[in-house]
Amino acid sequence: ILPNFKIMLSNDSITDLFSVESEFMILYFQNPDCPTCSEVRNRMAKMETVNKAIASGKLKVLTIYFEEDEALWRRYLKEKANPAYLHGWDYLHEIENNELFDLRIIPYIFFLDKNKKVLKKDLLVNEIEDYVKRYVIF
Repeated sequence: ILPNFKIMLSNDSITDLFSVESEFMILYFQNPDCPTCSEVRNRMAKMETVNKAIASGKLKVLTIYFEEDEALWRRYLKEKANPAYLHGWDYLHEIENNELFDLRIIPYIFFLDKNKKVLKKDLLVNEIEDYVKRYVIF
């Protein structure tokens, strides 16, 4: 089970990872300016299985920005953020300060169940649809 941490959502509300309820979740650690992150986001946006699972309400995609540049995150929200996803910022920097995750390489993607138990970590972009098909029934 993943460690919990506080998140500021794109609507400026404060929550934490465990309060985001969903049968399944893709937790996507990223930086808005990271070229690979952008490529993965673009590929995910075209995944029919992922989009159907989100529309069914059984899957949430939560992007997490964990660095300090709030202006960069806000610009991403206006210009690049997928409206079908939840977007969060680790505004207290708990991830780095408490060494909750090893985020040397991004994007860093987890596939989680409703209890935030890791079903797959280091999920590769070409594995995403397979995991959604395997677990999410809609």
